Amino acid sequence: MQSLEINDRPTATAATGDRIYFAFLDGSLSYDCIDCGFQCCRGHGYALSNDDIETHRSLSDRSLLFVEKQSAGRPHLMHNCAPGCFFLTDEGRCRIHAERGFDHKPETCRLFPFNEIVTVGDFLVVAPHASLCPLRFVEGASTAPESSHAILRAELGRGISVPIPKSTPILQDVNALVDLERAISSTLKAQRFDAPYEQSIYQQIAATACYFSEEKNDESPKEAVDAFLTSFRKLLGVWPSKESESNRQLAQAMRSMTPILRSALVFTRESDAGRFEKPRLKDVPLILLAVQKIAALAIDAGMASVSYQTVMKLFRTYQHLLRLAPQARHSWQWREDLQISLPPSGSTDQRIRIIRTAKNLLRSNQADATLSLGEIVDQSIEPSDIGRLEALNTIAGQLVGKIIRTQTPNTSRASVRTKLQHWALRTFDETVLLNVTELIGEKRS
Repeated sequence: MQSLEINDRPTATAATGDRIYFAFLDGSLSYDCIDCGFQCCRGHGYALSNDDIETHRSLSDRSLLFVEKQSAGRPHLMHNCAPGCFFLTDEGRCRIHAERGFDHKPETCRLFPFNEIVTVGDFLVVAPHASLCPLRFVEGASTAPESSHAILRAELGRGISVPIPKSTPILQDVNALVDLERAISSTLKAQRFDAPYEQSIYQQIAATACYFSEEKNDESPKEAVDAFLTSFRKLLGVWPSKESESNRQLAQAMRSMTPILRSALVFTRESDAGRFEKPRLKDVPLILLAVQKIAALAIDAGMASVSYQTVMKLFRTYQHLLRLAPQARHSWQWREDLQISLPPSGSTDQRIRIIRTAKNLLRSNQADATLSLGEIVDQSIEPSDIGRLEALNTIAGQLVGKIIRTQTPNTSRASVRTKLQHWALRTFDETVLLNVTELIGEKRS
């Protein structure tokens, strides 16, 4: 078969100096490839740029069957099959690394797991991979070379050939945003490992108000946190034990992961911009506090240990609920110009919850602004519901981009179909609406 020849030369993005923001504390994360079993090398593939000369040489006697050729200016993709990379030896070691050295590995492999990279203006924001690598938190004052900013900065300075996604930042002043994130990281470095996480939240709220005066709350940081916790506790219907809230592993995880989680909220990828509710900058600390409470609940439920992967899994799974949580104590209503997604299929309980929420959020029902969003959602779910957290997250997902604060003027015009749907929600009870959505679903299928 034809040997591999790559003629397209991609344009590398160079990154140097202070235009790189590392969204994790310097030297705070470590990993052990042997203990993990080289999971990143098992069937995931990698990008192959023209600069990976030694990799091309190693592939020269192999088939092009597993290479996906890209358009000019883009690196090619090398597909691997389970159980492992073509260069993974029987002992679980990288043959390129063993025979030719680390510098000759593909770019993807050299950067991993710190390859969650986005461009924000002329900055590169670098974070760890969200799930694949079982990263460990470095304890005490120790540091790990694997997550050394200096070492990674030198590697990034060689250039990045793979396409880098763009970010839609939470605010337009990118320089001030990066300065804020760096300032928060500095305070985290000085924080005691056993300090209550609320202390970090107070500092984040105060720092946000310092860098962006328009994001200042009318309340003090403590008042804002207390009000949020009261609202979130009522919304969840359950609360973690004191023992779980003060769990040492959880405290260390939240301290180490705060810059990572903040980065995911502050520097959202353009491709994700429409999938999730865009939080206000001043709400980001409260979202992180909600992550900590849900993780503590997971400990009460039997989660044996708190790791990077478990916290990221909780954060990614409950993103809709987490982003909604800071707004739950305020009064909201449906936008009159948008149709409401009423699912024609799924469990009856789930569909009734969504219909109930939709009815309660109609402008006519929220005219007096007597109910908060949290109270409306709480009314839609039975207190004894199994899977309440999942139900809350599902409802929160239905609200993305569809609600506005009560008393906010709605200047957009509604279509006839939208007006008809809102009329039906006002007029008919839940059973009739449930049957109607089923009929619509059958007709569409």
